[in-house]
Amino acid sequence: MFMRICLLLLFLIGSAYSSEIEIDYKVLPVKGVFARRADVKVSCNLYCKNKPEDFVLTAKRCSDGVNLVISFRGNGISVYQSTKNGQRIGNGKLEKVDPLSGDVISSEGASFKDGKLEFQNLSPDYIYRLSYKIIDKSDNVRVTSPKVFITRDGKKSENSKKESLDFTIPIFFQPGSFSLDAKAKYTLDGIKNLVNFCKVTVIGYADNSKIVRSKVSSNKELAKLRAISVKNYLIK
Repeated sequence: MFMRICLLLLFLIGSAYSSEIEIDYKVLPVKGVFARRADVKVSCNLYCKNKPEDFVLTAKRCSDGVNLVISFRGNGISVYQSTKNGQRIGNGKLEKVDPLSGDVISSEGASFKDGKLEFQNLSPDYIYRLSYKIIDKSDNVRVTSPKVFITRDGKKSENSKKESLDFTIPIFFQPGSFSLDAKAKYTLDGIKNLVNFCKVTVIGYADNSKIVRSKVSSNKELAKLRAISVKNYLIK
């Protein structure tokens, strides 16, 4: 299941929304590893590409919006990007990349007109990297991912198959701790990109054991700090 989620991260393009990560916390009337965790709940409505090798979309938040990069190989690309109130699409660039060395061979400007951008007559022997920014200076950035058409060998493919993706990933902690270990960070790294497109809720848990040798004063505080640790790592 986790591998499937990672593949969706790489090969699915979401037409969903990004919101502030919500947190909750609970003290459970049980003991053991089951109560030493935080659940990351993710809910997305995604558009699945017909051919996963066509392109890869990545998104990363910045101080004034979200940076998007579409990497693809083909004869052409058409991108339709919708925006919400208070957002605008900034100018971008299209880079031609050597597939062996990774060096940028050439670069040209890329501008959307009425939410549409198109490049044709490209060489399928190279990788292209289209990057642009959705500018939104609000604290709670909501992004709709682009609808992408790739032209290859005279045929056009699109990310038009809608698929709902809902899953929960548990992140486990040591007794009395709210620090993330290497395994937890590795798991969270696999879903960081989804934070830009999906609704994410983190629920921290603790048991009702007596607090011993811990930096926290109560189990309720411990559960809350576990949720906050996961949230902070996801948006770091």
